[in-house]
Amino acid sequence: MAVVALAVTGVKLFVLDARAAGAASGPEAATDFVESLADYRFSDLGKVTSPADLALFEGKLGPVAKAMLPLSGADSFLDTITVSLDDLSASVLETFSADIQSIQLEGGTMTIDGDIDELVKSMMQGVDPSGMAGSIMASTLGDSLKPLKEALPFTLDFGALATQSPVPIQLVAVREGSGWYISPVLTIAEYAFLAARDENPSLQRGEPLASGQRKSFGSPTEAVEGMKQALARTLETGDITEVAAALPEAESRLVALYGPAVFDGIREVLADPGGITVSLEELSATPLTTDSSWVRMGLDNFRLSLRPSAGPASSVIDLSRAGDESYDLNITVDDPEGDGPRSVNGTLSATGGERWEVYYEVRQGGETIEGNLMARISAGDSGFSMKHVESGEPKVDLSISLDSECFSYIDSLDGSQSQSMCKSEDPQIALILSPLNAALAEFPGLPHPATIFGITAVNTSGGWNISALWSLLGIGQK
Repeated sequence: MAVVALAVTGVKLFVLDARAAGAASGPEAATDFVESLADYRFSDLGKVTSPADLALFEGKLGPVAKAMLPLSGADSFLDTITVSLDDLSASVLETFSADIQSIQLEGGTMTIDGDIDELVKSMMQGVDPSGMAGSIMASTLGDSLKPLKEALPFTLDFGALATQSPVPIQLVAVREGSGWYISPVLTIAEYAFLAARDENPSLQRGEPLASGQRKSFGSPTEAVEGMKQALARTLETGDITEVAAALPEAESRLVALYGPAVFDGIREVLADPGGITVSLEELSATPLTTDSSWVRMGLDNFRLSLRPSAGPASSVIDLSRAGDESYDLNITVDDPEGDGPRSVNGTLSATGGERWEVYYEVRQGGETIEGNLMARISAGDSGFSMKHVESGEPKVDLSISLDSECFSYIDSLDGSQSQSMCKSEDPQIALILSPLNAALAEFPGLPHPATIFGITAVNTSGGWNISALWSLLGIGQK
């Protein structure tokens, strides 16, 4: 059972709970999904939302939500904006496979109404509009909600849109097990694909994976090896389904169906006689945590080679862990007609989550021709400082600190300029301090380099896969 926080507000926590067997058909899943959304019945919404989509986010939105400013306005929106449906109907617009369909809302109306003035008042509760932050907030809300105020009440006629609009309102439904569900991931991707195809009519969707084609692995380490082999084969053959088969189910469907629209252009470059051959030579990682469903893996080594098809020169990108708290990046370009290989070497070192130092040097023919300290960043529970040096000359020397009462900074390079903002001087400063302190409490100090140069393994369906989504969103997390 996947339980996912959809939104955290001042007083409410909405939860999507995938525990039902889904709908009997794609059109039924679409109408149930829209009706549940219109009535703010989020528990029912979860019953017709793809379990694979939900599983991808299970338990992982908490840290993000905690670091956000609690917005009472989300509750106010539910209290002041009403959505009503009349005679809603849907039909299959296009069948991508036996288990994936595009569903068109073909009939009925949706009417949206509400009191925008009351919405603004509710969102401003507890905020003094005469203060600096309160005045800015009131003005921003008024300006941003003015178009909505002028448009309400607003009625959407799905029948008219189905016959008149070049892009009908549609949802993508998927069959998982014996039930049909709506996939928000594929729905968003379908709209993006249609917009891109409007600009480039030659774009084509890919073929969904056949049943049993997707693979899961017995451990996070095995998932890394599986992804390494899939990436290597994709780079060698140009077949993006190799990578799709090694991803979690929701991402696998996404990449198989829409990946070719993106990857085919890259494949044409790789296949061109004058293009570049790319080879993945090494990919290895070590688990940083032991969790039953989500593990951040710190990269030990990543090596990629690029060789022009028409010439002998080649490049190698090599990222490797140099120690417990440092990484080395080496980029080497062969230049047989010059003064020898030219390389850029960089090192990111960390100290106990409190300081980063980034150095680089450029070497030609084995000799250093330029070296530099790019930045030194220190951070703790109360803020951070940053220094940047170019060719021995300091360029940035900035310190920022905050606590529950004040936010301050000192710029040592600009005549030691300093400024502070405290709640004692302006109570509205709390609107800034609250989310910043919440973020520092959730993510104290600087992340270990291994959490940045890392990938994430997830266990969403009884087996482990590398998640492309969480490999990006998991940066800095353990």
